[in-house]
Amino acid sequence: MPVQSRLASDRRCATVFAIMLLLIGCESNAGPATQDVTRLSGMAQPSRIPFPDSTTTGTHGALTVFSGPPVFRTANAVIENVEIRASSVQVAADNITFRNVKFVYTGGVDESFTMIGIYPTVRGTRFEDCEIDGQNQTARAITGASDVEVRRCDIHNTGNGVEVQNSFVVEDSYLHDIYTPPGLNWHADGIQARDASVNDITIRRNTILLTGPETGAIHIIGKADSTSENIVVEDNLLGGGSYTVYAGAGTVRNFRVINNSFTTRIYPKVGKWGIWYPMWKNFTATGNRIFENGAPADPTP
Repeated sequence: MPVQSRLASDRRCATVFAIMLLLIGCESNAGPATQDVTRLSGMAQPSRIPFPDSTTTGTHGALTVFSGPPVFRTANAVIENVEIRASSVQVAADNITFRNVKFVYTGGVDESFTMIGIYPTVRGTRFEDCEIDGQNQTARAITGASDVEVRRCDIHNTGNGVEVQNSFVVEDSYLHDIYTPPGLNWHADGIQARDASVNDITIRRNTILLTGPETGAIHIIGKADSTSENIVVEDNLLGGGSYTVYAGAGTVRNFRVINNSFTTRIYPKVGKWGIWYPMWKNFTATGNRIFENGAPADPTP
């Protein structure tokens, strides 16, 4: 074959191959479990907030493998720039900060396991620029009683992402691939607070996407005979779950779910059955919208 004809043939083959790759890529991204929020960036986004994803959360730079026991007993300690591989990390003293730390779960599947367990009496635990990888094996990433802060963290492949009873902050973080192994019943949530009363909670500017019909991206409820107050869920991108938001049982004061965006990327109704769990709506909801088209998404009476 002459050189020019062969080159033209090669170009045609390359073009066909590129088109095939493009079509395959589009097909592979169509399923409901796609979690990469960057794929949402080209859609209509009224009042656009730069929602967190894997490029703006988690660790950065080189990390040293942590060689000590994963039990932290020194108050006011700062643990930073390390990778901790363990089946259980225990926080046993006040005011410990984990900064630029990657946690990788190494245990087996067990619904009683918590990857990072904060002792019930401990206060002031901080997670900044961390990644928590549950390896689809652990029922909870972070569990504590009170006074926990999570900022700019990438939490994925776990059951519950953050499960704290009271007085906690989760901001600018990316919680995704919330997971329950086949045959287990974890009722997994992105962020969960369930106690006699739940108070002083801030969940702001996060992306929380569930793999499928887990429980909810947000699950904040007190008991029917309790009082909960001072809770704000604001400016988040939320999607997935059976219902995406479970909130507002009992007597509630100053509980606001405001200015959130709900994506239909995972399910057409946002959650498998809808956005708002219908039995609990004891909160104020204003300014919530569908991410893709800006349609109002506040609950109806």
